[in-house]
Amino acid sequence: MQEIFSRPISKVDMGFFQRLKESNLQLEEKSAANKVKYSLFDKSYLSDREFYDKYPTIYHLKAAQLKGQPEAFDVRLLYLSIAHYFKMRGHFLFEGLDASVEGDRFPEGYNELVRQLQAEVEELAEVDFAGARQVKDILTSKDLNITDKKKKLAALFSAGRNDSVKAVAGLLSGAKEKLEKVFSDKALSDLASVSLGDGDLETMEDELSAALGERYDILLKLKAVYDLARLDSIMKGSGSIPEAMVKIFNNHKRDLELLKEFLRDSDRGLYREIFGVP
Repeated sequence: MQEIFSRPISKVDMGFFQRLKESNLQLEEKSAANKVKYSLFDKSYLSDREFYDKYPTIYHLKAAQLKGQPEAFDVRLLYLSIAHYFKMRGHFLFEGLDASVEGDRFPEGYNELVRQLQAEVEELAEVDFAGARQVKDILTSKDLNITDKKKKLAALFSAGRNDSVKAVAGLLSGAKEKLEKVFSDKALSDLASVSLGDGDLETMEDELSAALGERYDILLKLKAVYDLARLDSIMKGSGSIPEAMVKIFNNHKRDLELLKEFLRDSDRGLYREIFGVP
């Protein structure tokens, strides 16, 4: 990425990448050519504070770019935005599942996952996994924690004593589960429990793919369905992920202000203890 952007950025700001590289260092620790207090930009463009006042999160910047705001298209801002897309890139593992298609993609992904589970895991061959809508409603509910979601999914799937069904319900809910139970295979007993929401699939990729072989694709599809449910929870009718994330930020900011106002009026001592202000 830096190699691609180095020429256009160097035309406007020779020290940009050096500042990024040393952004976590104290001023006295920075290289001789970078003895500036700013971590992102030189003062001739704008200060870091001005940047964060305008774009409190990377999603504010992306939202501004999607709206076509000219000031958001400085080449340095384009680099920051695109670099974040690469850092947070997802995956689309279902054949024919087009990320550009509007509408609810959860049913397609979920139904394909069910077909593969029933075809490749003997313990799941006769399981009634229920409809995508019911499953999605549980996974996207804000009123249920991980344990509650697992229990409701297991009941919906009529799990009974089928540990494989319970483990699948747990993974989709974000719980840590033993793959030995998911695949009903004692040969996997030495593998650590994994969660689809904790980055385990990325950090354990080599180990998991070697142990599971072709079955690793099932685990990736479980992860993709989990991600589709999370994406739906985030979007809530927004036209883009940046727009949705800005809404979440604004909601949290409003909630924080309401909390501060309540504590200032009801318990000044607790307010000072929490927020460290007079």
